[in-house]
Amino acid sequence: MDTPPLEIRQLYEQALAYDQAGDVYTAVKLYKKATKSCPLWFPPFERLGLIYKNRQDWKGSLYYNKKAVSLNPANQNAWWDLGIAATALKRWRLARNVWSKFGVLKKEAKERGKASVRLKVGRQFEIVEVQLLDPARAMISSIPFPNSDRRFRDIILYDRHISGYYRSKGSKLPVFDELGLHKRSVYQTTSCWLHEVGESEVKKLEAMCRQYKMGFEVWSNAQLNTNFAHAGQVPEYQNLEGLNVDAGGAWVALSAKSIKQVRSVLDSWEVICLRSYSDLKVHN
Repeated sequence: MDTPPLEIRQLYEQALAYDQAGDVYTAVKLYKKATKSCPLWFPPFERLGLIYKNRQDWKGSLYYNKKAVSLNPANQNAWWDLGIAATALKRWRLARNVWSKFGVLKKEAKERGKASVRLKVGRQFEIVEVQLLDPARAMISSIPFPNSDRRFRDIILYDRHISGYYRSKGSKLPVFDELGLHKRSVYQTTSCWLHEVGESEVKKLEAMCRQYKMGFEVWSNAQLNTNFAHAGQVPEYQNLEGLNVDAGGAWVALSAKSIKQVRSVLDSWEVICLRSYSDLKVHN
């Protein structure tokens, strides 16, 4: 249906106004009323699909986006959100069918490359580096702070819209928003204080962690938590380059499948570098 009755269009405009004002509860009620009164008009279904995606209610998102694309097969946004919902629900056949429409199935994960994702932490967020796996999933390749409830190698869902850019180690990575946890990693997050270290000692510990397929991060360098509000142009974030030491030490994070492995690497590092660590803490 191209042009619904005037009262339905007015109802939709009211719902849209509530939606844009942040009153999602009222907006949903009005959108649903519009779908019942005019079930062949796609815009209310599309808006409901978007709302349920943002709520991470994947069954609702799947239902309303399927309705939206059935009524308007040319709607690429609804198709993409349908693919995310299908991936979240592990409806792999449906997800593959959706992604094939965009011609994005042939790329391997390594070809998709690296990116960054904003993790929402209360009214703030943290930016982490990820390896893109497919159009909806990414694997975290850095070590998030514990209050984010995310771990090294967690698989998360992400939105496709670029919300900024992140500069780190000479690279400029797109920043996407996280849409929830898809699969929990078996890795544990730990942290400790390295005493009287310089860049060479820290890089040695990082190399040892990589050798044993562990995660490593210098949390002393992190300046990634910030408020959501941004005015004007697309924001750009930057990680500190080099080592940020405080009183001759550095706060670092290590991620492994067991605390025993963490202690083993740290103890070996002490012997090799003639340095010490303390305050080893397991965060999850």
